[in-house]
Parts: sequence; C-alpha cells; structure tokens
Amino acid sequence: MLFLRTFLKMKPIVEPEYFDVCPTLLIHPEVDPMTPYSLSESFYERLQCKKSCIILEGAGHFPIEQPGVEQMKAAVLNFLTEIDNNFEVKKSSIYTGDKKNFSIMCF
Repeated sequence: MLFLRTFLKMKPIVEPEYFDVCPTLLIHPEVDPMTPYSLSESFYERLQCKKSCIILEGAGHFPIEQPGVEQMKAAVLNFLTEIDNNFEVKKSSIYTGDKKNFSIMCF
C-alpha cells in the first residue's frame, strides 16, 4: 500500500506545462486495468514538447499480445528514426552538439 500511496501522490520534478526539452513518445496498452489511459492522458495532454501517443491494440498491462507488440516495436523504431533524421539536419546546419535527447514513456 505504501507504494500505491507514494505513486498516487508523486509530483513531477518539471510540470508537463514547462517540459519542452525533447520529443516524447507515450506508448500505452489499450486494455490495461492497472493503469488505464485516463491516468496518463491528462499528463500527456499537458506536455508542451513535440509528442506522439501510440495505443497498443489488444495489449494488457505487460504488453505481450499481438498486434500490440508489433505496434510498440514499430512506434519506437519510427520515433528513433525521426529523431535521428532531425538530428542529422540540425547537425549539418547550425547544431554543434552531439547529443540526442528524447523521452519514451511506456505505461
């Protein structure tokens, strides 16, 4: 019970309205009785960064069901490819750093 109380009272270090550091991918199972999408949705909607959300069809809390697993794999690969492509454009024009920042949230 302590874990649940701590989890439900947890506050983010940076409120989502002020988070614009990097693109974020939210991956959420469609059929998750432990963490319904409604718990993630309000946080996700408040994020100010570039963001995308993938709902894994037919997947439960630990997404091992198809087609959810393939959807998760495709979403992560597409997300990372897009970041890599954008990084190359920035690097070749005005960007001088060598870091790629991103966030992937799986619930």
